[in-house]
Amino acid sequence: MESHSVKRHYDDLLAEHYEWMFGDRFEDRVEQQKELLASLQLTSLGRVVDLGSGPGYQSIAAALLGATQIYAVDTNQDLLNSLDGRKQEWPITIIQADLRDIEQFVEEEIDTFLCMGDTLTHLPDLASVRALLRSVRERLRPEGVFVITYRDLSEVPSGVDRFIPVRSTADKIMTCFLEHHDESVMVHDLIYIRQGQDWKFLKSAYPKARIPIEELAAIFAETGYTIEHHTERMGLHTLKAVAR
Repeated sequence: MESHSVKRHYDDLLAEHYEWMFGDRFEDRVEQQKELLASLQLTSLGRVVDLGSGPGYQSIAAALLGATQIYAVDTNQDLLNSLDGRKQEWPITIIQADLRDIEQFVEEEIDTFLCMGDTLTHLPDLASVRALLRSVRERLRPEGVFVITYRDLSEVPSGVDRFIPVRSTADKIMTCFLEHHDESVMVHDLIYIRQGQDWKFLKSAYPKARIPIEELAAIFAETGYTIEHHTERMGLHTLKAVAR
């Protein structure tokens, strides 16, 4: 992998601080995802693949909404271990894999694919987005659903507005700044951790793809989907696409 890769960034830095970064209780995050999925009026979640599941916010939400089987897929073992400690008796199967390798971990027909929390921008470019949508479409049942949330980074802040506070507590401070590239945005995460009278400084960076919403909608159309729902709130797009 390249020196600035998504997997390396999560393995070396972000996974350890991922749940802290959001600030909410785990149960509150699950409830938010449950409410979001319920608002999309999915008739039956059925068999679900959660691409980029992280610690399982949407996997557990899907289980609470009656999904019959959930495959939680992520590259980071620490985040998957967090889900494993919480999945109780829910029908959640944990898979450590790259979301682009769907054919290696999905053999049956799937009712619902999820790709939430800005995971889509972890792909390197639009060609990879197109390939993912095609792979998902090949494994969705007729009228199956693909739900995505992501941030359109085609227009991002410049100058000092590139510096974004993430969260701060008495013993930890996290901020990030954005660096523009033609097809991506390099996200630099900076974390300070109090150790007695001193502060430990951690840093890492990884690229996020710039995916204009208009181009994503066009890719959905050309790969065999109809978008039935699209909203945008505070920069986060939510799409529900149905397999034609």
